[in-house]
Amino acid sequence: AKQSKAIAKQNINKSNQQQMNLKQSKVTQSKPTQCKAKRYENQCRNYSLKHAVEFYYNNEEWIYFDEIIKKIPLQDFNKKKFIQKKKKLTFEEGNFIYFINIYDYRLEDGVSPLSFEKEKIKSIILNIRSTELRKKLKTDLYKDALKNKSIEFYHND
Repeated sequence: AKQSKAIAKQNINKSNQQQMNLKQSKVTQSKPTQCKAKRYENQCRNYSLKHAVEFYYNNEEWIYFDEIIKKIPLQDFNKKKFIQKKKKLTFEEGNFIYFINIYDYRLEDGVSPLSFEKEKIKSIILNIRSTELRKKLKTDLYKDALKNKSIEFYHND
């Protein structure tokens, strides 16, 4: 059987991000971009809980790249090139320092991973079942009404 592949409608990635206040002296000593390593994961998460203004750690979940750039002040850049070339990025803007670590990505119009599409597939299946159930219920109610002669037909002459 021929299998069709889901196509990503937007750029997606697996990544970790942190936004830290520059005034915290420990920021320069930490290595947030190393947080992918399992041995550092809890340490990074705990550090971020205590010190980060905002952070996201989930190496297994696919997210839209646009969700990252809503929170991080990146301007005038090519999203596709950025995702492909910048695996780790650290930069300062205003009173904050930002850390981004991209582990995996799928570009717009590329094959979307099944784990990302799973919820969409589940929702489509539930909608189809719900529609079929409504149609069956409507048909059954109509048949029962005909059988019990509880429907009156009117004709315009």
